[in-house]
Amino acid sequence: MLSYSVVIPSYLRSELIKLTLESILAQDKKPLEIIIVDNNVLESESELLKSLIVKTKQDVCPIKIIKTPKNSGAIARYMGACSSIGDLILFIDNDVVIESNYSSELIKDFELDPDLIGSQGVDSRRISLEINRKKSSILRKFFIRLIEFLEISEVHGSKISKVSPSICVFHPDVTKEFEIYSQWISTCACFYRRKAFEYSNFPQNFVTYSNNEYVYFSYDLYKKNAGKLIYTSKAKYTNIDTLEGRLPKIPLTYQLEVNDYFIFLKLFPMSIKNILIFTKSRIGRFFFNFFSAVFKSSCSLKFIYHSFGASLYPLVNFSKIKKGDLSFYEKDFT
Repeated sequence: MLSYSVVIPSYLRSELIKLTLESILAQDKKPLEIIIVDNNVLESESELLKSLIVKTKQDVCPIKIIKTPKNSGAIARYMGACSSIGDLILFIDNDVVIESNYSSELIKDFELDPDLIGSQGVDSRRISLEINRKKSSILRKFFIRLIEFLEISEVHGSKISKVSPSICVFHPDVTKEFEIYSQWISTCACFYRRKAFEYSNFPQNFVTYSNNEYVYFSYDLYKKNAGKLIYTSKAKYTNIDTLEGRLPKIPLTYQLEVNDYFIFLKLFPMSIKNILIFTKSRIGRFFFNFFSAVFKSSCSLKFIYHSFGASLYPLVNFSKIKKGDLSFYEKDFT
């Protein structure tokens, strides 16, 4: 029987992480340990997290806290993985609740298939959103399809689960039962074998919210044929809708551009087709940010300005991104 450790990067959300811990401790297959990686910048938040753990019962498994040198989801996940002892590692965000059979359902696949290296269930909130989207008006469906055509973020209802050169991830129809091989899995709530880190790692130059580090890690494993990745509906989790612990809109907009350029340059061949797909998505994201700022009820020249700034920012720093040096973003926004 395969054992597993749980790794939870934690920045703020001290109240929400209680729900995350409760769902982990209620699993029908218990973990060996829970490792909370403290990403907090303020000492007061770290103390709040420590006091919460002290009050949490540890009769199911031990819970320990380790501290990161800086606020980075990517660094936190790697530190947690290095400190873990389980055969498998369950990475879970501190605003996620998993169903009681989540671990047992996914671990079965690892026990049956030694070539399986990573697996994730489906977000029940995503299922609800997709059901509502199918019921939306023709006009709204048109705009959704336009956004998906531009590959700004995600595409739903795809026959394959892939990563596009746009760094857009493709989801199957989550309203139906499915289990498919994937080119990516999300660290919201996913399992990896320990050996995954022999092939790749979360990019350690991604700081703060670390957008799309899961895309880099999982797609890099896929490209290297390190093992199979599975995306399945038989295990479900819920990503709680909260703004706490997330980046403000302006630094988030810049970070998405920088990280996506980094991933594109590192993992995709520089073919004309790939460059055109990536360029299309950058143009699409610019117009999305611009019109979102213009038509917002609290329309601000500042946000309009930054929709231009975010698009130009990675171009100005292109040579640094190509070398893997993202310290300019850290200096500008942390």
